[in-house]
Amino acid sequence: MKTKSKRLIIIFSVICVLVFFSLFSSQIFKLKVVEVSFFDDNNKQINNLQSNLFFNTKEKVNKIISSTKFDYGNLVFLINKSSYKLSLERNNPYLKLKNIEIKFPNKLVVNASERKPEFYILSYQDAYLLDADFKLLEIVKSNNENLKNLTEIAILSTQGEKINFFNFFDVLPSVYEAGQNLAENNRVLQSILNLPLMLNNYTYQNYLSMQKFCSQINFVENLNTINLNLTTLAPNGVNLVIEDIFKNFSQKFNKVLNALSTLKVREPIKCTYGTLKIDASGNCYWNNL
Repeated sequence: MKTKSKRLIIIFSVICVLVFFSLFSSQIFKLKVVEVSFFDDNNKQINNLQSNLFFNTKEKVNKIISSTKFDYGNLVFLINKSSYKLSLERNNPYLKLKNIEIKFPNKLVVNASERKPEFYILSYQDAYLLDADFKLLEIVKSNNENLKNLTEIAILSTQGEKINFFNFFDVLPSVYEAGQNLAENNRVLQSILNLPLMLNNYTYQNYLSMQKFCSQINFVENLNTINLNLTTLAPNGVNLVIEDIFKNFSQKFNKVLNALSTLKVREPIKCTYGTLKIDASGNCYWNNL
């Protein structure tokens, strides 16, 4: 019995080795095709490329694929999919990768959505377009018509004068190029990284888009702290001020939004002017002088 069992084990091992080598030598499972599939904001697959704002032609989609060196000819189940992510998103700034899935026998499908510009930063004659993650999507001229639909991020002095964003942080504008994230190594942007999500949650409840709610986000240097001054649009024509953004910013921002919502219900006329402020300690003040 022992001899028979050993013989069966040897036969099984030989079969496994043969199957293993046959798979490695087979052309069936070697990568031949890479496709890109797009999804909308509701995670629904987009079947018509014309529904996209940026990647709306087959040629543009093909450029996504050609921008990355895929391991054609290698076995699909041995490919390191994560190695493609950085290259795909860096070379295609408007691309937001969801995942990369294997479709047997020899296909990779890149599932993605489009990044949309929400903010911009002016620097001399150029405007830097950023999405909600503060990723730099594109650099355009400062007179670009599309800027009027976006929210400006600006640095102001204590006297209210605009300071060049990059000069303020001692960074040359040429350091940045499309595909980079401006929040990296920038303490100010990092501190408000969740602002788009929090503001979108608030504006969704009030049926307003972010751009219609907020025309400008100003950072004001005050001694050793940075304050945020958020200028809202009608019917909420007030300034929301948060002192010392480096201390409990999320709690302060949610508190000022809740205070604004309460004010809209109790005294709606006040929501057309004045300033709603959260100080460094988290205390809320209303000033309509």
